[in-house]
Amino acid sequence: MAGFVVAIVLLPQAMAYAMLAGLPPQIGLYSCILPISAYAVFGTSRTLAVGPVGLMSLMVGAAIAELNLDVGPQIYYVAVGLAFLSGALLLLMYVLRVGMIVNFISHPVLSGFTSAGALLIAISQLKYLLGLDMIKGGHLFQTTVNLVDVIPTANPITAALGIAGIGIIIGMKLPMIDRFMERWIPSVLYAVVSKSGPLIAVILGTYLVWNLELDRSAGVSIVGLIPSGLPQLSYPVLDWELIKQLLPMSAVIALVGFLESVSVAKALASRKRQRIDANQELLALGCANLGAAFSGGYPVAGGLGRSMVNFNSGANTQLAALITASLIAVALMFLTPLLYYLPRAVLAAIIIVAVAGLMDFKTLKRVWTYGSMINLRRRVLL
Repeated sequence: MAGFVVAIVLLPQAMAYAMLAGLPPQIGLYSCILPISAYAVFGTSRTLAVGPVGLMSLMVGAAIAELNLDVGPQIYYVAVGLAFLSGALLLLMYVLRVGMIVNFISHPVLSGFTSAGALLIAISQLKYLLGLDMIKGGHLFQTTVNLVDVIPTANPITAALGIAGIGIIIGMKLPMIDRFMERWIPSVLYAVVSKSGPLIAVILGTYLVWNLELDRSAGVSIVGLIPSGLPQLSYPVLDWELIKQLLPMSAVIALVGFLESVSVAKALASRKRQRIDANQELLALGCANLGAAFSGGYPVAGGLGRSMVNFNSGANTQLAALITASLIAVALMFLTPLLYYLPRAVLAAIIIVAVAGLMDFKTLKRVWTYGSMINLRRRVLL
């Protein structure tokens, strides 16, 4: 059941994160089969859900933008190259046994990094959510200024679809709706239905665009054709010049992905008095990223939201992850034609709701209060 629930969450989320990185949606799905299976074999967390995540997607998108690539094949080679180099660096860290580095990163630093990444991701998706045609700024302030300038040009139909998508996803999590479903839906189906907000938003949004032809009559941006079938196994195409360009960003992606994954894995393991081997996690995540590279995907890590869904759905081992990977493979083979009319605004809604939970204001408030107390104490002593 946990594997099925996570697959329902991951199917639209993986496509959304791939588009966040500036990649075709199927690349996100390709990053959910071999990587998940590899982590299931080598990982020490019983409930960590590996796959495309928002922060890694944003970093991949930043790397692509930095290289000023506009041609599809070049962007694809960069994404695959980042996955390969990140995996290789994680394996090198495993050989050097530097997993202990996670013990020296303070929680406020991780919280600030994650919160900032979530804020950047959310703002970057507003143009898709509202149907805006805007120039991407070089930093947060410029992007925000550009966004404010073009708000009057928003596509009302696109904005309605996007906001409705957010409403559906959040509405399915409201206590009142949850109690209603728990009372009237059989217990066998409750775990699936209660977590299917993103999938319901995708189905309804796709149906409305298809039935009303909103892509033609209202200019609603859609996903379009998604190739059917499983990814082809292949070696990454890398030359020395490309490696030199990608290596610094690959190192950052590898480190951030490792820290994010281990932080989530430790938080979940502590709830059941389980242990996480940080060095073994380097091996597992390294193999997962190499699996992504050889199957046409991009860098992956353990995601907080999906891992919580996996944990709360009753997963006790990584068998749930193998079931999730199998279901994604089935979707790739048979369901992709149904997603042709999927509006990009709904995918943006899924991303925004997913990353909103990563903004940790409690830690910011606690650290701010603590810092103020320290400063007050210094003044009293002086």
